[in-house]
Amino acid sequence: MLLLKGGIHIKQQTLQSAGESSKYWICRIDEEHLSKIDEQRILYITNPESNAVKSVKAEDKILFFTPFQESISFIGYGPVEETLDDPEYLLDSLKSGRKIKLKGIKYFTEPVPVKDIASDLEFIKNKENLPYPFKSEFTEIKEEDFSYITRRMNSSKTFPVYFEKMSFTMDEFLMGSIKGTYEIVKNTEESNQIEIKEFIRLLHKFINCYGIFKSYEDLFEYYSQNVWKLGFKHSPSRNPDNLVKLYGPRGNSQRFGYIKLV
Repeated sequence: MLLLKGGIHIKQQTLQSAGESSKYWICRIDEEHLSKIDEQRILYITNPESNAVKSVKAEDKILFFTPFQESISFIGYGPVEETLDDPEYLLDSLKSGRKIKLKGIKYFTEPVPVKDIASDLEFIKNKENLPYPFKSEFTEIKEEDFSYITRRMNSSKTFPVYFEKMSFTMDEFLMGSIKGTYEIVKNTEESNQIEIKEFIRLLHKFINCYGIFKSYEDLFEYYSQNVWKLGFKHSPSRNPDNLVKLYGPRGNSQRFGYIKLV
């Protein structure tokens, strides 16, 4: 069947055969595209060759997630009306002809952080590595997981106001995470100091729990460049392998091995 849209003919693909049951999916939506998707009810696929995307069909149910305040959260869901191939690029950053049209979107009145419900979701096999199942644009899940998530929260067809309030930057998140990790270590560590490299390993593990994709090396460099802002006290180490170059506000550097827990 051919549809007419803005003078451009669109070839509709019917992917559901008679009697075939619906499938359930999770789909990543970037915050910058959310308002456009809400307006048009169309998902713009970044990887049209994905086997998962090719399997999405009419009447399937899609659960949407996005990094919200630096933590992966579910924000809503909707049923598929049809899949279609459309040569028109309505978003410059998503230049793909494959699109999924939704019947509508229901938003959770509050975002549902993955970390809060991960232990109850079957599709998250490794509870210590929460970001892993969310790396793909589309991932199939079981109906039980879909129902568990969608029944936890009230939903509305109104675009959620919590996206209008977001002003939390990555820099604020990282600085807050460093301070939070420091307080945890200070209150649990028997020693009065901790190796800087071990502290950054703990920081990396802490951030992973929030679904943030930052490597150990990224955090190592960030700590070295910015820790002066927090006023932590450091001490040297006799072991040269433990030494870390830390920078001051004027770019001057000095090597230390430990963070003092005072």
